[in-house]
Amino acid sequence: MKHSDNTVLFYYFMFKLTFLLFVVSFSSFAHCVNNKNPVILISLDGFAGKYLTTYQPPYLLSMAKKGVFTDALIPVYPSKTFPNHLTMVTGKPPAEHGIVHNSFYHRGFNTNYTLGSGKHNSAWLTAKPIWTIAEQQGIKTAVYFWPESETKVDNILPSYVKAYQHNTPNEVRLAQLVSWLQLPEPERPQLLISYISTIDDIGHSHGTKAEQTKNAIRKVDKLLEDFVNKVQQSTSLTPNIIIVSDHGMIDVKHGKKLNVDNLLTPPTGTIVVNGQTQLYIYNDNQVALTRLRNRLTKHKNRQYFRTYLATDFPKHWQLNLRTHTAPDMIIEAIPPAIFVKEGKHTPFATHGYDPIKNEDLNAMMIALGPQFKQGHQIDKLENKHVFHLVASLLSLQNIEHSEVIRAFFKRTP
Repeated sequence: MKHSDNTVLFYYFMFKLTFLLFVVSFSSFAHCVNNKNPVILISLDGFAGKYLTTYQPPYLLSMAKKGVFTDALIPVYPSKTFPNHLTMVTGKPPAEHGIVHNSFYHRGFNTNYTLGSGKHNSAWLTAKPIWTIAEQQGIKTAVYFWPESETKVDNILPSYVKAYQHNTPNEVRLAQLVSWLQLPEPERPQLLISYISTIDDIGHSHGTKAEQTKNAIRKVDKLLEDFVNKVQQSTSLTPNIIIVSDHGMIDVKHGKKLNVDNLLTPPTGTIVVNGQTQLYIYNDNQVALTRLRNRLTKHKNRQYFRTYLATDFPKHWQLNLRTHTAPDMIIEAIPPAIFVKEGKHTPFATHGYDPIKNEDLNAMMIALGPQFKQGHQIDKLENKHVFHLVASLLSLQNIEHSEVIRAFFKRTP
């Protein structure tokens, strides 16, 4: 054998060895993180990333300084509550997990989705939430409100789950998490999830700069401090805590109000679903939709919206899959414009627009606990990685672990 052949073989085997060591190392990393510390995931609906700077909530900032955080957690499109919460617990874009808006049409079911429809028909969801995967792998989970947490995916619910009631006080929700953590180990959930909508509600009603919004953030901040203190005082556990939000908020009080009835004369057989920041249009007749788009380009209010056929959807929307729920056309409002119906209440602020084009829609994430680095800021992060982060903490099997989340942890083998 020639010397050059030996050199080629040497580099070939070195490459194979390096690759094998990487696979073993990352596999070990993915399955050694969990040391029975419970994982707590709490969503603060509508908490814009910029609120950390604008309102300086003291406890959340102290968590950020002690853990890993980003004030640029990037929502999926559209930046609505249900699509983003499902992405955070499935790791999938809306077209893959099925919930493509807060309201949309399903061709197969011939009906519109309303919030929580999965409780009555699990087929609305087309990807497994993390609590389903965990339960299938023998890990107990508990959910006190999260979008679609009452849906029986694979005929499985979390070990502990509460039926959604919007007016349940936040104190009651978090007190139940403490109670679950106090259970004997065989009964205790390893993953605990909850959801707080106060900041989103106040933001819609009063706007992002209102004193009411500032007060709501301070109140929730104190509530989280009390919750963590109770966990520390009443249990011997040291949980990994992840605080996330689903989207930011844009003030629209003085924006253009586009009356849908005046804007559209849709072709026969068209389904129009008004999502406030976009109209989802369903019609298989592409010729008719092309004509509609051409008419809209000449509309007197055309500067307030953009019109896309399915073939033109921006790649980052990730709506190019031809599913039962993907629209054939989207009319996208340009912020701060919104679509309205006559006589309907209009908000002071809202969300749903393209988050890539509007940094005000950035969300946030703070991760604090024994597995996480201290005082580490991440510039930007897609919110699908919330799923990967929790999956690694729980050492879930058969999950494609994301390299991105390695930046959160103190050390890797």
